Amino acid sequence: MIDVARIQASLRRNKLKFRGASRAALDIEAEEREMSATTAARLLHAAAGHPPSPKPTRPAAGPCYVCGETCKGEAVPIKRVCGPNFTDHDGSLAPWSQHVCVPCTWALSGRPPDTFRMWSVVYREDLSPAPSHPKAPCIPRAHLTNKADVSAIVDVLIDPPPIGRWFCSITSSGQVHTLPFAPVNVGDAAWAVRFERETVRSTPDEFCHVLHHASALLAAGFVRDDITTLNPHPSKLVKHGIETWRHHAARLEPYRTGNLLSLVIFLSRKEAYIANRDRTLR
Repeated sequence: MIDVARIQASLRRNKLKFRGASRAALDIEAEEREMSATTAARLLHAAAGHPPSPKPTRPAAGPCYVCGETCKGEAVPIKRVCGPNFTDHDGSLAPWSQHVCVPCTWALSGRPPDTFRMWSVVYREDLSPAPSHPKAPCIPRAHLTNKADVSAIVDVLIDPPPIGRWFCSITSSGQVHTLPFAPVNVGDAAWAVRFERETVRSTPDEFCHVLHHASALLAAGFVRDDITTLNPHPSKLVKHGIETWRHHAARLEPYRTGNLLSLVIFLSRKEAYIANRDRTLR
């Protein structure tokens, strides 16, 4: 039986040898590293051109403390990355490990504004998203923003990329590491995104449904606490309309106190109801 994989590997080695480790060969190797990336930090690190570790590394094997993926030859001792002020140990996927891989170290490092902790990130392979915030790091395939403009986040959750990998890490406080813990999605079916310290799971249709009814209540004059608790003061029902409240709140009842409703409330704006009413479920 012909071993096709072995023949392809041999041809590729010969191709690289013929090029004499040229720039083209380095590009092929970089592309392979990017395609093998399986976490949000590794995808973004690859898109940024594989920048060097911001902290000293040492030879290491085994899983990364943060993401659980294999450290590729070098890593950073955990104490240099996850110091006494690090509060996300519960998100560790390999809590027994003593090393943090270079991409996760890169994602967890930096000072404002050059730190991912203070930015929400939308990454997608299928096309270049909207330009990032002027003060945010500029990375291909990524949109970095703050809570003043969440339109790109809403757009990708309503209409995810039909092909390719994508992820979304969302911060409301700017004080929590979200990027290293963001799940990577493929396609436009069910999705999962990181919001502060929680992973929110939904579908485009469900998200549109919750967004429509929450935005309608905001447009009517109810405030976010009213909608999050689904328990407004009686005076607000009189002021803003009890029938409006009954119609929309009843459809949000299954999501009371859930993290999907919390995410939608954070992303919602009064004008979003008008912009999205024809795209959402009633």
